[in-house]
Amino acid sequence: KLRLWDIEEGQIIDSIDTEASTVAWSHDGKRLIINQINNGEGGLVILDDKLQILKELDTQAIVDEIVWLSDGSRFISLVTGWQPLVIWDWHKADDDNIFIDTEDFVRYIAPHPEFPTIAIILSSHIELWNYDELDKLAEVSPPFPTNIYAAEWSEDSQYLAVSSIDGLFMWQPSNSDTLVDYSQSSPPAYQLAWLPDNSAVFYSDFDGNVFKWSTSLECVVAFTSYNIIKD
Repeated sequence: KLRLWDIEEGQIIDSIDTEASTVAWSHDGKRLIINQINNGEGGLVILDDKLQILKELDTQAIVDEIVWLSDGSRFISLVTGWQPLVIWDWHKADDDNIFIDTEDFVRYIAPHPEFPTIAIILSSHIELWNYDELDKLAEVSPPFPTNIYAAEWSEDSQYLAVSSIDGLFMWQPSNSDTLVDYSQSSPPAYQLAWLPDNSAVFYSDFDGNVFKWSTSLECVVAFTSYNIIKD
């Protein structure tokens, strides 16, 4: 069951019956996509903010991740391990979509918050694509093989923080063709989140600890389950 909550009032506004496991709001909060699972087959359902169905799309596979693009009408669907990525425009027909054909398994996707570009995290490297022109702009690889889990753009759109089993990496596509390696001084990184002023990035490890890295890329404070440690 999918429930729509009013956060301020702390109560459920509406709900629908579904087996969906992935939910993605559009940037303006007016549309919601869920991955519909029915007898082992996949599809996408687009709802309005009242949970009324606007459109249903046949993806022919169970979608693992859905990411809206900044223009508000297009979104990308990802089936983990499959390629290519599919860019949908919910205003158009089901078969009128665009494909980004990578040569490796896709693990994670991070659309740029401002420009029509997307960072595609693959098994062995990261690619930066212009999804309007279907043009690969840049490619970068970690200095050694590692498992990458997530990537997040800074609020000023200058940096891409990358988390991996070996720690934290940083990429500035406009000025560098290499990933800066901070894994020697950072523990395994999982989820990421930038501060709005771009002064630091937070990330968590697999033990529930949260680390804060300043823009000088030094670990300034670490939150654990028990206390706060300051360097």
